[in-house]
Amino acid sequence: MSLIKADSAFSLTRYLQQVERIDTMPPSGRVIRSVGLLIESQGPRVGVGATCDVIGRDGAPSLTVQVVGFRDGVVLAVPLGDTVGVQPGDRIVARGRARDIGVGPQLLGRVIDALGQPLDGLGPVATVGTYPIHPPPLNPMERDPVCGTFVIRERAVTIGSGDRRVYFCSDVCRDKYRARIV
Repeated sequence: MSLIKADSAFSLTRYLQQVERIDTMPPSGRVIRSVGLLIESQGPRVGVGATCDVIGRDGAPSLTVQVVGFRDGVVLAVPLGDTVGVQPGDRIVARGRARDIGVGPQLLGRVIDALGQPLDGLGPVATVGTYPIHPPPLNPMERDPVCGTFVIRERAVTIGSGDRRVYFCSDVCRDKYRARIV
């Protein structure tokens, strides 16, 4: 039986490094005004697409908002819920990038809100994975050159190699392309 040194088996170094990177005081600001479905605030310093929580003074549940732009140093955000009770001076706290939403076949036929919470009264939604609300843009070079369909690399039919690879959605399109260049 081998003995493991206590120093290497129970090292806290990795955890201490994570603790040093934690932002214990997230960026925050104050609500200036709310007009219709637009909440304006002075701060926090965040980018477009970031999510924030508006925290009221009366202990009401926080309201999640998403930053959509800026005007004259003011952060413009849209609520992802009901704005009743939001008032000037409420604290707005940055929570990070745009959210991911649960996905899967269990969502078929269900009614959900912008945060993926069920609205149909059928209980919680079981999902099998997540997908970003704002996925990275598709590469226009990954369109099938014959029919123009976006091609998923993992499922594509290809010809060529390396940088000179061409992606097709099907064998039919690949054969049509080959016929053109002959």
